[in-house]
Amino acid sequence: MNRLIVFVLLALSSYAFAAEYEEGTHYVALEKPIATKDPDKIEVTEYFFYGCSHCFEFDPALALWVKSQAEDVVFNRTPVTWGAPHTILARTYYTAEALGVLEKIHLPLFKAVQHEEVHSPESIALFFGEHGVDPVDFARMFASFPVDRNTREASARGKAYGLALPVPAMIVNGKYRIEGSMAGGNANMLRVASYLVELERQAKAAAEVPEE
Repeated sequence: MNRLIVFVLLALSSYAFAAEYEEGTHYVALEKPIATKDPDKIEVTEYFFYGCSHCFEFDPALALWVKSQAEDVVFNRTPVTWGAPHTILARTYYTAEALGVLEKIHLPLFKAVQHEEVHSPESIALFFGEHGVDPVDFARMFASFPVDRNTREASARGKAYGLALPVPAMIVNGKYRIEGSMAGGNANMLRVASYLVELERQAKAAAEVPEE
């Protein structure tokens, strides 16, 4: 079994005994929190790049972590848009989402990019064709306004969150940024994320207690 996955399973089983993590040491509290889509949920976002080998290695452990979360946690991904190669793959991500094939194509796309099998809109269109998407439909959606809008919004959010190299990185409820270098490695980001999710859960519970 992948060592990273084993680490995550152990982390999930022993979270209750984890030591507290410190702001500025293990994570960063954003100066200006960013509003999330649903204030009733605790939003966790992963920033990633399909061409990043660390993101590829992190993905299976992250998937296990997401499945272990309670119903009050909502997870989403945001692709980075730092340069032309990043933006092409970010548009690809939002194209897959718009076409309703993201869950089906996410991991195969990760693998294809890692093996340098796709690198341009043309090669990506052929890749989508191999997974049941008409290349013409892909090209039309890839150039569409909704995909352009989502890509621009992803870029704006990344800047607001202070995202920079390296990825993967995680944002918890628009308030905290976790990076592997601070958390003690990419795998440990998940333990820090669990800690911050619990902090947010407690804060929401306290806010709901009526004043006497």
